[in-house]
Amino acid sequence: MVLAIERPYRQYGSAIFVKTGSAIEDTDMSDSHNIEVLSVELSSVVATSVYKPPPVDFVFSQPIPKIHGKPQIVIGDFNSHSTQWGYPEMNKDGEAEEDWMDTNQLSLIHDPKLPHSFFSARWKHGYNPDLTMVTSNIAGLCKKTVLDPIPSSQHRPIGILINAAVVPTIVPFKRHFNYKKADWKGFTNELEEKITNIIPVSKNYDQFANLVLKTARKHIP
Repeated sequence: MVLAIERPYRQYGSAIFVKTGSAIEDTDMSDSHNIEVLSVELSSVVATSVYKPPPVDFVFSQPIPKIHGKPQIVIGDFNSHSTQWGYPEMNKDGEAEEDWMDTNQLSLIHDPKLPHSFFSARWKHGYNPDLTMVTSNIAGLCKKTVLDPIPSSQHRPIGILINAAVVPTIVPFKRHFNYKKADWKGFTNELEEKITNIIPVSKNYDQFANLVLKTARKHIP
């Protein structure tokens, strides 16, 4: 992967990496009130990373830019509480964030059956400060995953899979032969003629099998 955009900071700091070879069309960064918001526009999607430090109020009111009608993916460490993402009660940051999601027409992608994305060694309890949300019109196509813990960290990576709106059905090709209409005499004569060119040893088995199939395709519909 390659670095697309970063916000260096002595205490926090955020960055977005993209797959090598991805066409980065634009980047954008905001750090208003020390809330880090980084965005990368790719050919078919806009990915945004948000980090709100725990002591900072969620006062980021600037809407996520709607770029060329592309779907939006927002993933970040929001450090806010809401019953929507697994906390027993809501705090003012959670309430502000829910309003922000509504303003930006974003839908939270959350599965309560998944592991918590953060496990506090101090409090011996799991939490979900890390959230995933997408443009509402693609929410039904998205699935969240929580991966194995990062070594020497209390965090687990979050993944999001966006399925295609239409998934083609793959029908495996299987050849069929109409043996009732087969030219068995022609098949036999040609096979008997050409098989004499194959030395009957085990290493030539594939050559023999290919000859049978080639001859069958010629004489059997």
